[in-house]
Amino acid sequence: MQHETEAACALRTPRVHAVWPYAPLAGHVVPTLVIGFGLVIPGSPIEGVNAYTIGFLAAVLGFIPAYLAGIAIARRMRRVS
Repeated sequence: MQHETEAACALRTPRVHAVWPYAPLAGHVVPTLVIGFGLVIPGSPIEGVNAYTIGFLAAVLGFIPAYLAGIAIARRMRRVS
């Protein structure tokens, strides 16, 4: 008889299922900000807080409401069908 591992049981918990749809969002936003503000912008001509860095931050963070709206639409459509 095979026993489930603790990790396999954890994947079936409601909390993990609630967080799982947001993994692609974190997988896009976090590395983009780390690479942008940690590697690319320091040492570049746009270093510091200025219109370019604020614009970059706004563009990346602007992705979040669009993603959340897409999740909400997909959940609504799933309930209807």
